[in-house]
Amino acid sequence: MTNSIITDGILNAIPAEMKKAYHADQSAEKAFVKKRGAFIDLCYSLDIRSTMLQSPKTGGMITEEAFEELNAMIVGEFPANEQKLLAMPAKAVPEGRKDVRKQLQQKIGSKRKDLKNALKRREELHAQGKGADTIRTRTSEEILANSLTDALKRVQTLEEPTFDIEAFVEHIEAAQEVMKRGL
Repeated sequence: MTNSIITDGILNAIPAEMKKAYHADQSAEKAFVKKRGAFIDLCYSLDIRSTMLQSPKTGGMITEEAFEELNAMIVGEFPANEQKLLAMPAKAVPEGRKDVRKQLQQKIGSKRKDLKNALKRREELHAQGKGADTIRTRTSEEILANSLTDALKRVQTLEEPTFDIEAFVEHIEAAQEVMKRGL
């Protein structure tokens, strides 16, 4: 079967469906980053610190009950079939599903560690005296947009430029317009 975008196993063009799906994926990632940043900011404002998200058995500053509640919060976002498997007593888990259960338990620990590390980064930035604006996680697109704005501001302060400022400004404004359109 010949496909117009693939010839002899070589991709000749990116399908429109792939571009659309990638755009949706990136939009979801941007939303996730913003929500994760807001979540970490909320935890920090509630005086929750990174040491409070590790097991009390390994020195975490959390009660056993609160630790179980934290795990339940994480598991609450898993699909129903995974929640059901994790809710089963260990001895009741069928032999063929024990590996899956172990992977799910590792997934809980991984998510807890991700949260702990994000809070730790937040704490380190706070200790350096950085304000909330610099602490909040920004997407790559937000960083680029801010950089373009900064470039426009800086070029206006140049006393003896060695390049065509008007052309530079036109290109920066064109780049900003592209970003606004989402291209």
